[in-house]
Amino acid sequence: MVDRVYPDGGSGQLFRSDDEWWFSDDWGRNQRNADWSYKGTAATVRYHSEWMSRSREAEYDYGPLIDFFRNVTNSPSYNAATYREVINRHLDPDLVPMMAAVRGYIQDWDSLTLDRGKNGYFYRRPTDGRFHFLHWDSDLAFGNTGGSVVGGLTGWSNYIGQPWARRTFNYYLNEMLRLTTGDRAARTLAWLAAEEAASGAWSVNTGTYQSWFTGREARIRQEINAQVGSGGAGNAATAPFAVTTPSGSTAAGTLTLTGTAPAAAYTVSVDGQPQAIVTWSNQRTWSLEGLVLREGANQFTLRVRDAAGAEVGEPVAFSYTKTGNAAPVMRLATATGSWNAGLGQPVSLDASQSFDPEGGTLEYA
Repeated sequence: MVDRVYPDGGSGQLFRSDDEWWFSDDWGRNQRNADWSYKGTAATVRYHSEWMSRSREAEYDYGPLIDFFRNVTNSPSYNAATYREVINRHLDPDLVPMMAAVRGYIQDWDSLTLDRGKNGYFYRRPTDGRFHFLHWDSDLAFGNTGGSVVGGLTGWSNYIGQPWARRTFNYYLNEMLRLTTGDRAARTLAWLAAEEAASGAWSVNTGTYQSWFTGREARIRQEINAQVGSGGAGNAATAPFAVTTPSGSTAAGTLTLTGTAPAAAYTVSVDGQPQAIVTWSNQRTWSLEGLVLREGANQFTLRVRDAAGAEVGEPVAFSYTKTGNAAPVMRLATATGSWNAGLGQPVSLDASQSFDPEGGTLEYA
């Protein structure tokens, strides 16, 4: 399957999570959930009954998985910034919260991101070494409309308790609301109708799902608005899109802006500033780094966008003044996008995208 979905997918690592059981001679039994706990050792035998290898089994290589468990539980005691950097090298920062939001919305309690460490696959891509979930077995979903949205199993709670991880999680919860009771609900109804039309062997009770979606909405909004994690911010569903950096002046060549945005925001962009880097510090607070300034008044138009790049809501205008002439901005490109070259291989540098913020002509030497 992974070979069909991912480039060179069979070279990745696929693990299935399940309960670990102990049985006694008197027919007694005990079990524990699979989770993301580090067991104080790199011995594979401590992990393989909860995380069963389903690809490249003969290699019996649990090293990357155990290393992830050690880091996600913060056994090395990283500071907050380092923890974020390290974990985002282990996990896909988009697909993991996305899957958790889908299973959380449908109250799929029998899964690792809620109340049960089983019924799922965890895949490590060969291209970048990042893990993400693969969906499997949601037969116990759509139960309690007021039930939990996110669980607290070891390791998982460390990750999803980070305000920056919750920000992405909240975005996808909000997308689930759009698809079920919001402006995109017609898409879900069309899909249910297509399922009904596909075969006479079953009947889709659309009314039941619609009723469940309506009953689930308040609980999901409560989750989005929760203040979670150290430095977390609540009321993300209705946070205003605004710039909180005061207008002013600077002699610097670049500017960093901070502001707030609602859960409907996947990213924040600035017209004519594609190089600006957006970072979310919590569920509603963003910063935009690297805005290029020219001498005099600089007028910026900021926009909220969804994951597909579509604009959400109304843009925000902001102005800032630069004193003194701005230095030219150098932009380099190579034929190899990775900037990697073999020994002895020539590398051509293209600086044609460099520019003078004031519009002057550049000279190259």
